[in-house]
Amino acid sequence: MRSRRALTALAALSGVSAVGFLTGCSVAPSMSAHALAEAQAAVRASHSTSAPTPHPIVSAVPTPSATSSTASAVTKPSSKPTSSPTPHTSTEPKPKSTPTPTPSATPTYEYTDGKYSAQGSYTSPGGNETLRVNLTIANDVIQSIYVHSVHVDSTAREYESRFESGISGVAVGKDLATLDVGAVGGSSLTCIGFNAAIVTIRNEAKK
Repeated sequence: MRSRRALTALAALSGVSAVGFLTGCSVAPSMSAHALAEAQAAVRASHSTSAPTPHPIVSAVPTPSATSSTASAVTKPSSKPTSSPTPHTSTEPKPKSTPTPTPSATPTYEYTDGKYSAQGSYTSPGGNETLRVNLTIANDVIQSIYVHSVHVDSTAREYESRFESGISGVAVGKDLATLDVGAVGGSSLTCIGFNAAIVTIRNEAKK
């Protein structure tokens, strides 16, 4: 618009119509060639500088609604780290497991418990002598014992009495299966008849 007004004013000064000035068809006789050239240059300059300024296009940005803001606030995950619960560690000592005792095998016995009696004989310098052995056993062990001699010779009687007095301390508490006595109270022959009686009792008590 401003370029058109400049051309109109320039044409008026030079005595040429605006249309003729724009087309270059009519030139005022009073206008020199130099002035005409300057006028045309001014017209070209006004055309190049008077291009319309483009209007900026403003796109409407939708304003987020309160509902979308609320939804965003609700659905937005929290950036605060969530602490994991600390596992409870018990300080109480664990009860020790008691090993199950292995049942022991039931012992087996070779002889039947009870009271037994048997006779045994031996030969002394004065002749043959006989004695009787009475004993009680439990779990194959001698619990009590008593020896009674049949006196024939006076010398044998003395030694048999010594044997009878000392046999209880030797035989009680011993296993019937392994009992085998020697001289008791200085009597070395009476034990022969005693051991013979023990063999008879073993055979009777055997299960």
